[in-house]
Parts: sequence; C-alpha cells; structure tokens
Amino acid sequence: MHRSVAVCLLLLSAGDAAAAQPLADLTLTLTVKQNRTRFRMGEQIDLQLRFQTTAQGRYRVFSTGMDRRYVRDPEYDRFTAESSPGARDPLFDSGTLVGGGMGRPPFQSALGPEALIVDGILNDWVSFSKPGAYRVRAESARVFRAGAKPEPVKLVSNWVAIEIVAPEPGWQEQQLKTALAALGPTEDNRDPEPVLRAARTLRFLETVEAVPHLVRLFENGPQAAQQDLRAGLLASPHRPEVIAAMEQAIDAPGFPVTLYWLGTLMQIEYARRFGPRGEPMPQNDSQALKRWMEEDRRYMERFKPIQEQYNAKLAQAVPRKRGRARAVSLEALFSEAAPAIRSEVRSLLVAEFANLPQEVQWRLLMAWPAIGGPDLEPGLTVVAAKTGRAQDAAIEHLMELNPAAARRIVIDRIKHGDLGDPRGPAPYEFMFLDDGRLPELEDALIPMVETNGFAGALLGRYASDAALPRIGPFLNRNPRAMCSGGVAAYLFRVDPAYASRLLAEARKAQPSCPLTFATGAIALLMSPGMERAAIDDLTHADPSVRRAALSLLKGGGSPAAEQALWEGFARLGRQSAAPLDFGLDQGYVDALIQGCGWVLKPEHLDQVERLCPTPNCRQFAHSQRRFLDRPIEIAIHSQGPWMVTVGGCFTFTPEHARQRISRFSPGTPFRLPPGPGPGWFYTQRIAALKKMLTDAGMTIQD
Repeated sequence: MHRSVAVCLLLLSAGDAAAAQPLADLTLTLTVKQNRTRFRMGEQIDLQLRFQTTAQGRYRVFSTGMDRRYVRDPEYDRFTAESSPGARDPLFDSGTLVGGGMGRPPFQSALGPEALIVDGILNDWVSFSKPGAYRVRAESARVFRAGAKPEPVKLVSNWVAIEIVAPEPGWQEQQLKTALAALGPTEDNRDPEPVLRAARTLRFLETVEAVPHLVRLFENGPQAAQQDLRAGLLASPHRPEVIAAMEQAIDAPGFPVTLYWLGTLMQIEYARRFGPRGEPMPQNDSQALKRWMEEDRRYMERFKPIQEQYNAKLAQAVPRKRGRARAVSLEALFSEAAPAIRSEVRSLLVAEFANLPQEVQWRLLMAWPAIGGPDLEPGLTVVAAKTGRAQDAAIEHLMELNPAAARRIVIDRIKHGDLGDPRGPAPYEFMFLDDGRLPELEDALIPMVETNGFAGALLGRYASDAALPRIGPFLNRNPRAMCSGGVAAYLFRVDPAYASRLLAEARKAQPSCPLTFATGAIALLMSPGMERAAIDDLTHADPSVRRAALSLLKGGGSPAAEQALWEGFARLGRQSAAPLDFGLDQGYVDALIQGCGWVLKPEHLDQVERLCPTPNCRQFAHSQRRFLDRPIEIAIHSQGPWMVTVGGCFTFTPEHARQRISRFSPGTPFRLPPGPGPGWFYTQRIAALKKMLTDAGMTIQD
C-alpha cells in the first residue's frame, strides 16, 4: 500500500488525533536546539521534546532517546510537516515494520514540573528537497499514567516554524569531505561520536555525490556508522543511482558483499518496484490477520524474483573476486542462495576454509548445522591450532570430528597458558576432553588459579587428588577462592570435609558466595561431595546461595537429590516469603520437573502444583508439565560439542544424553525433531539419538 509523501508526513489517524487532546496538567513542547530557525537543505536539524506536568507522581515517561534508523513506523514519536511538495518522509517505504526500533525503550522516568527533555533529529522523519518556510510539530506516546495498569497518553506539541535555504556554493562538498575523513580507516577503538556525526552528515546530505560512499562504506566502514549508512541508502532520493552503484559493487573484484548488504539492495529494489511492503501484522483481529497473511504471501511472490536475480548476479561475480572480497561474498551466497548454488559454494568454502578471514571462519562455524561435515576436519585442524577469533569454535567442532586431534591442541594450549581472555573463564570447549583426570596439566593450571583464579573450572575438571597439597596453602590464605566455582568443585571432589570448612570461612567474609557454574559444566564437575553441599545450601539464609543450589541439583544432581528438593519445596511453602526469596518457588519447580537425575510421574507433577505457595507458581508449574508430556520431546542444539535437550534437561555429551534417556521407563514414547533439512549435522545427530533410544528400549513416534 503506497503512502502519499507530498502531503503531511507520518500523520496520526483521525482516531489517534482525537485521542491526543490537550491535558490541563500535562504538556509537550517542541523546540529547536539553540533556537535556530534557518537551516540549509541537507543540514542536521536537532530538536527537543520537553515533557512537563503539574501533577507530580501521576505520569511517567519513556526517556530513552529517539532512533528511527531501524523502523518505518516508530512506536513513540512522530513528526508532522505541513503539506508541502518540498517535504517527504525519507523512510516511508523502508520496509521494516517493527515498532520502537530496538524494542520498547528500557528507561522510565517520573515526570514533574521540571521539564524532562528527549533529544531527536528532524531529518529522521522529514527530508526537505526545496527551499521554503515550513512548520513542523511532534506527536508522542511516550507518557503514560502511572499505576498497576499503565495507560498511555498521546500528546501533540506546538507547531515550530523553520526556514530551509539552498546551501551556499561549496558547502555540500566540504561537508562530504569532512565526513569521509572521519569515516576513513583508523583503529577500531576510535571514539564513536565523531563517526556517528560523520555518518549522519553523509546520510542527511542526500546528494548524488554521497551515493557511492554510502555504498562503499556500508558493511565495510566503521562499526558505529553502519545503521546510519544503511538508513542513508534506504532514504536516498537518488534511488536509481543507489541501485546502479550497488550492482556495480557486486561486480567489483575487490568488493566484499555481505548477506546484510545484499539483503539491503534487495529491499531497495523491492521498494523501487512495488513501494512499501505493507502494514504490520494486526493483533486480535482474525479477519485482518487473514488479509495480512494474503498480502504477505503476495509480498513473498514479488520478492523471490528479486532475490534470485541478485543471488545469480553475485554467483557470476564471485569467480572474479579475490581475497577477503571472495571469502565474504561466498559466505553471503552460501547463506542466501538456492540449494544447488549453496552446495557448490559450500564445497568452495570447505576447500578454502583454513585461509578464509577469521571473521568469516567464525561466522560460518556459528552456523555449524549448515556448514558442518567431516570434510571440514582438515580446515578445522589448522584453524584450531592458530590464535584468533575462530580458534575455540574450531576446537569445539573438531572434538566431534577428530577427538584425538582436538585433545592434542587443547592440552598444548593449556600447558602454554593459551586460554584466551584472562579476564573471563577458561574456554568452554576445553571442558569436554574424555580423559577424566589429566595430572600433566596441573603444573600449568595451579599457577593460573593462584595468580587470578583463572582456569578454576579446568582445575576442577582435570586435576588429580594428588594436587591437593599443592593447592591447599593457597586456599588457606585465600578462602574466598571457594566462591570461584571451579576450585570448590575440585575440593568437594577430593576432600569434602576440607571444602566445607573453607566454604564456611569464605561465607563469613563474603556472605553471598554461591556455588555457581556454567550450565554445561555442572554435570562434568558434580561429585557426591558437591551434591551434599548443594543439598545443605537449600537451607542457607542467602537466597542467591539457595538459587545456585537449585541450579546445581537440577543440572547434575543424582536421583538421591530428588527427595531433598521435595523437602525444600515443602519447607518453602511453610515459610513467609521474604522479598529476596522471589523466584525460589519457580526454581524448585524447574529443578523438580526438568532435573536430569530423575523423571517425575504424573502424580508427582500434581504434587508440584499443590506445593506451590502462590497462584503464579502454580500457573508456572502447570506450564512446565509440557516437558514431560508424552511423547517426550528431544531438541537438538548446535552449541557445544554435543548439546541436546531431553524432556527439559540440557545434556552436553553423548553419555549425559544416554543417562538422561535411561531415567525413563522402557517403552516411553519419544519424538525427535525433523531438523531444518538435509545435512550432515542433523542427520548424524538424529541417527545417534535413534540408536540411544532403541538401545534403551524406548519407542520413537513421528
């Protein structure tokens, strides 16, 4: 549905306008920063919305700044220009329909007599292509009446008069030159503010001379500039020139075409041919939804030829591209093209994988279900042994294809202290070696733990009992190291009594000292001693300690822990809940229903609901029963070396998955996911799960 752009812009509907009546105790005032009234065409026009009320405490306002770069239909603010052929909405057909840009503004502020100011840029909503006198005003739905059920209030501001004049000779050229200097190649940690200003300058100039630079820098310039550069392409009044420049860039041997860049070109071409995509999906209106779905079907029919056209064009250009341009363009083609092209492109990416730029390697490995396969093993082996962004992801998947090769690389990296960022935990992928204890790593791990607590989880995973005399003196001097998780796991495995004493001492100095671990590490680090400590923590005074205990028992507790959870849940229901206890009831529900070490029967699920101390808890417990509905659902995830959900329990190794399946009675029906389509990853995962289920005597339903 096309919108008129020669008349007033972004005008509220008649119903909305009627609802936006003046209120005696609430005002919205529109002002221009520095009280300017005269601007050149293409110059940024900074505005302010000033919200005030005489009724202190009655109103609140979403105070996050405006941002229309992402959306066609903003959720809160709109600007209207009086009818004029020289004014247009630059993003009226941008195609993006979601409201609010990046979701609802997260910050709220109380409104009072002192003006609360929200800054904005008029150019986001109105573009002036002719000199003249104009009047603009703002419409806003940011304010809402405070209360149990917040009620939005729609406001309309005063009119503001501005004059738009033709720029003096040389002004546009100088603006372009200054912007390009700020957007040039410099270090990545540059101050983002000058970059943002330069990107907006390039975007708002709306000159034909700016077009090739928008095309060149989008997806290839400073990160802080990207959304403004994209908005500049979508909003440019020189659309034929934009499309021609982007088509030429596809053919350029040195130009890298990313998926986002290519999709933006497709969106601009669609808008050129057909106008805006349509209206947002309607809510609570079945007939309107039916009409919307039909319109969306027509949109997809019109869009597919455009998609095929540019995918074919890129496929023809890729053989001429070299270096990073070739790698990035192959990645885009692999993500977007038809199956026949994808198969051919995958073969090229696999053959070149070890030599691809690291950011391309990393992104491809994040899409492992699509790219993965045994033929990637040689490339993964090379990348896993190098330092760089893709290294850890390569190790993760190499563990599945060639565990012995991955083991050698992991052990070598640990021995050399190559654990990535020392400010964070050790690489998650390092936890999954099948060896159990690796005493040869202790000489490297113990100094790292003693220096800064780094690698504690690896110590808990691989250190032998014989390491205790070496780590004990450090822990005696620093009992709070028990709060780092991995160290506590080690001690509770080798000497539970000593661990309990140190944990008690640590909590005297730091009362909030929960036993916390990454979810995927819980089953690997759990021991009888730590399970006993987690059970004891169910009665601890600190709610954060109790929540952590619930997570430990849910992810790694043995069948013996189930009874302790029942007793703790019953005890919680008999107590008056303190404010900090919020969420503990749902934590018990999660642990009992999704616990990996047991399977509740239907009568036990009823009991969970009965034990809930609040209606919200009972509603939550009722919804969680779905995890144990028959057939039991199994979900396959691409994260981690082997991540699968079985009846609500996350498992991270094949053995963990087998143990979880064995908790169910023989003959229990299971349902496997169909997967997104043919491919090595899902094929081998489903084959492995089918064997586990068959070996355990379960049935598999389609």
